[in-house]
Amino acid sequence: MKNLIKTVTVFSLLAIMCLMISACGDDTEQLARNQGDVLITVTDGATTAALPGVTVQERETAGTGTLINLGNTDAAGQLRFTGTADTMYYFTLSKTGYTTQTDLSSKPQLTSTVNLNVVLQPIVP
Repeated sequence: MKNLIKTVTVFSLLAIMCLMISACGDDTEQLARNQGDVLITVTDGATTAALPGVTVQERETAGTGTLINLGNTDAAGQLRFTGTADTMYYFTLSKTGYTTQTDLSSKPQLTSTVNLNVVLQPIVP
């Protein structure tokens, strides 16, 4: 009889653990669904060509707010920030020989990509 009680107790605990793990998994998937991406594409204002090597700073507030992400555009002039929450972000873009764009704002939509197209003007000496 004691063995039967132990067996039932163990199976009950296993069932409860499975339900708890299952519930946690749903929240994790929901969190992932509640995030979007920001795709930044930078072009040269004089030639309209893609502009690689642009430094992009992502901040939570305008100006000197906390730096969240930092990256450089690729050969296609693009940089993607993934998994951003549904809140406003501010971007500063800079490259030697070009004007700097500061405090460009974007609010990613849940589960989608926001495209931010930026034109940097070359500095004429």
